[in-house]
Amino acid sequence: MAPAGPSSFHVTHVVIGSNGHRYFHIENPRLWWPRRCGEADLYDVVVRLLRDGVEIDRRSFRHGLRTIELDRTDLLDADG
Repeated sequence: MAPAGPSSFHVTHVVIGSNGHRYFHIENPRLWWPRRCGEADLYDVVVRLLRDGVEIDRRSFRHGLRTIELDRTDLLDADG
């Protein structure tokens, strides 16, 4: 997975069974910003499924990374 720039990395994970999840950490990612809010950095992602070292499936797509926080602070001050 790599943004429109010089960085890249890969992760290898052993799959047991017919489904599952894989989570990984990306240090200091370039975040995607909504229209008119900043750059739309997108990552080129390639997922390869190997069996005994032979590629049996592959998916490629572009994906943006974003964080969302729910700020649960009160809208009222101490006086109401």
